[in-house]
Amino acid sequence: MNILITSHDPTPQYIYGDKRVSITLAKEWKRHGHNVFILSFCPYTNLAKEVEGVEQLLLPDHQSVCSNENISFFKETIKNRKVHIVLHQHARIEMFNKLCFSLNTNVILVTVIHFDIAHDEKVLSQWFFSNIRNGADVYKWIKDCLSYLRYLLYRKKDLHTRLVKLYADIYSHSDIVSLLSSNYSGLFKEYVPNVDDKKLLYINNPIIPITTKLYEQKEKIVLWVGRLGYDMKRLDYMLNIWKEINKTHSDWQLKILGSGDWDYWKKIIVRYNIENAEVVGFCNTSEYYQKASIICMTSVTEGLPMVLIEAQQYGCVPIAYSSFAALDDIINDGENGFSVKAFDQKEYVSKLRRLMDDSNIRDRMSVNAIESVKRFNVDNIAALWIDNFERILEQ
Repeated sequence: MNILITSHDPTPQYIYGDKRVSITLAKEWKRHGHNVFILSFCPYTNLAKEVEGVEQLLLPDHQSVCSNENISFFKETIKNRKVHIVLHQHARIEMFNKLCFSLNTNVILVTVIHFDIAHDEKVLSQWFFSNIRNGADVYKWIKDCLSYLRYLLYRKKDLHTRLVKLYADIYSHSDIVSLLSSNYSGLFKEYVPNVDDKKLLYINNPIIPITTKLYEQKEKIVLWVGRLGYDMKRLDYMLNIWKEINKTHSDWQLKILGSGDWDYWKKIIVRYNIENAEVVGFCNTSEYYQKASIICMTSVTEGLPMVLIEAQQYGCVPIAYSSFAALDDIINDGENGFSVKAFDQKEYVSKLRRLMDDSNIRDRMSVNAIESVKRFNVDNIAALWIDNFERILEQ
């Protein structure tokens, strides 16, 4: 089978998210004899010919994604390479959608939605009134009040209308729409009525398995991993929780890993006198997964967060807000981690303290976590994709 994967990022081997997923799947499909390559758009011309052994082509016009030149190149590539499946990985990028939806060939277009269906609406609705961001600045609080009023009167409806159009376009122009979890099905159908279930797939993202073992040298370390900010990941929520934890568990450490404005958050930690919290920055997360006992997530929303799954491979016990439907695919509350009612800080603190206080609970959940994530192994997920591709082509 000949499979083309679209990419809007020329260096997927260095980051997470859908770019990392593409490479992981492509390598596994190649290993089983399929012809797989990536078609990338990037703003410069010195693109690597391969990414971890997977061939990478560059769209010729690196100024405009959906130019006539790129559309022609895309169609010629599909024809010359005898492509059977185009896996469109960037459904949130309007111009990339336009490029993929321009196809009028016999190729099958599979569009993957790598995020919570209500992602944009959730992020915007939770943006306002952060006590850490605003502090004692009255002007910022007034500005938030005015912005929130504008959101209620205008932006909320406008955003919903734009998302309805986005999903309608994706559904109508794609042969198959793939969601990260069957738990997103109902929400997708709220945006796109009269959906034919035969056009929907539900496939989790894959992980590369590690040598599974219990990490006996676990320390009193809690991890928070993600982009440091106030938008989606909400590090400020975690810091508010940690201020409460400081009152009772001064022997535990919080390690903050990820990209963002590290200096800003270091200053925030000092300003609010948040103890035992360190901004590590961008690093090799596996070294911290091996040592840490617990991983926390405080996101407003996620698609299918690989951070939680990867950490569970190392026996880190996860705790997260149930602010996105796919969390149920990852955490069975009380068995391999804790889920918390969305943005209930009191419940979050209580469950986190319980994990810290009881090593028997942590050990049991750690063993369960290692076992539970095996279903995300790339060999299982890649095979599921191929089974569905073959079924679609037969139809």
